[in-house]
Amino acid sequence: DAHEFLSQCLDQLKEDMEKLNKTWKTEPISGEENSPDISATRVYTCPVITNLEFEVQHSIICKACGEIIPKREQFNDLSIDLPRRKKPLPPRSIQDSLDLFFR
Repeated sequence: DAHEFLSQCLDQLKEDMEKLNKTWKTEPISGEENSPDISATRVYTCPVITNLEFEVQHSIICKACGEIIPKREQFNDLSIDLPRRKKPLPPRSIQDSLDLFFR
């Protein structure tokens, strides 16, 4: 489906950016061979990481002892349920959907 296709494209773009940056780390910048810092390299920031990825922190709570273990995960999307109701009810906001997701 479209969501899976987008995920694959974003993953491929991230991989390509990593490969590009690794390649450029081993090559000097063209036209700057006479510069005092020959180890100068280009580094591009991945647009996927910069614009689409985010970190979610949640806690796992042991029911036996009450210990709280924080956990962080990287995401670039959330699967939020959108309401499909037959009866006309007040519309649910995006915030309501996010609250339901994290509950």
